[in-house]
Amino acid sequence: MRDPSAPAVPFDCDGTRMRIVMKRTWMVAAALLLRAGAAAAQEPVNFMHALGLSARASARGDTAGALAALEAAERRWPGQPMVLRELARVHARAGRRDEAVAALGRLWSSGVAAPLEDDPALAPLRRLPAFRRVSARLAAAAAPLVRADTAFVLDDADLVPESVAYDPASRSFFAGSMGRRKVVRVGPSGAVSDFVPAGPEGPGEVLGIRVDPARGALWVNHWMADDAAPAGFAGRRGWAAMDRYDLRTGRRTWRAVLRDTARAHLLNDLAVDAAGEVFATDSEGGAVYRLRPGADTLERFFGGPPDFVYPNGIALAPDGRTLFVAHLEGISAFGRDGRRRLLAAPPEVATGFGDGLYPCGDRLVMIQGLDGHHRVAAFRLDAARERVTGAVLLEQRHPAHDVPTTGVLVDGALVYVANSQVRRVNVDGTLSPDGRARPVLLRLPLECGDQ
Repeated sequence: MRDPSAPAVPFDCDGTRMRIVMKRTWMVAAALLLRAGAAAAQEPVNFMHALGLSARASARGDTAGALAALEAAERRWPGQPMVLRELARVHARAGRRDEAVAALGRLWSSGVAAPLEDDPALAPLRRLPAFRRVSARLAAAAAPLVRADTAFVLDDADLVPESVAYDPASRSFFAGSMGRRKVVRVGPSGAVSDFVPAGPEGPGEVLGIRVDPARGALWVNHWMADDAAPAGFAGRRGWAAMDRYDLRTGRRTWRAVLRDTARAHLLNDLAVDAAGEVFATDSEGGAVYRLRPGADTLERFFGGPPDFVYPNGIALAPDGRTLFVAHLEGISAFGRDGRRRLLAAPPEVATGFGDGLYPCGDRLVMIQGLDGHHRVAAFRLDAARERVTGAVLLEQRHPAHDVPTTGVLVDGALVYVANSQVRRVNVDGTLSPDGRARPVLLRLPLECGDQ
């Protein structure tokens, strides 16, 4: 996957981690960086492109060019931890110690967890009192915060559940499996059974799932391996698909497959409105798809701009008028006409790299992967839903975390997959035995008010 002519990049892009395609958004970002680094354009079209431009400029000794790309990215997409960290590295290598420490100082509330002392590019700063102070602040900000308790544990350690949904009528949870390629049901007594079994007619690797209780349906996004399909970010080939199942019988009632031979697609997370209209993010295709009530064909709702990389979590506002989508750059809001705006945010609030996204009163709750750890945060919105005004950390570095992904709101709490273990999915679809553990779902109390 790596372009051998491209310069080495200053991020963790080792071969083991680059095998992970789905949901490890910071890993996908590294793949995007390699692509962006080979681009000819000198003006960054997204912050990953800026990182690539900076890496190539640094490799040829062009410090001014590297700084220009990073500073342009910081102006256009403020609060990106990867940009700020790399800005500090470039300044440090150029002997601009004060500027390097200043860039690190802007990181302290953005969620960075990796120890600064372990970064060799920052070695020239280690004796500076100012560096030690900011390093201590970053370490304190990254301390574990544990508020959730265990909702339930699944016995199958190879399930690799990426998603969870809930049916209030039967008081049952559903978990979608990437490892076993099926959907399991967890009844109110805790009994686990196959709702959509694996097999030739079953789903592929299951991603987002969502219950539509009003219509008695379970929506399932999945990915079916096929060498005839275009290659995705990590070189895997397959087709993106969406299924609908009858909640009462488990029978599949509809399927759509995006058989596009021109580019890869990955239908990821889902949202369903009160009328039964379905929206789904296409992470590989950089788009959002829609299925209108009564229609049989998925239609492209939005897509195309370069600053909409790897759309993932998706949520509807309580009144149904606004659709929110989490992507690498931050959070975008859409009207029902498809018009999009990137929500502005204070520069110290990192809104990018989101996975699961959920409405919570005047806030959006996000399961977020940042620099070395995962967290759950609530982002406050202004009355017009045009900007993020602040963030509240709800949970981070829970002992059960191993790539937490998505969840579902149930009775005033977020029940979410704490240890999806999607890092175990190899390029060939097999599962690595490393870190094999029983899947844990956590229950995090929320205070959302009336929805």
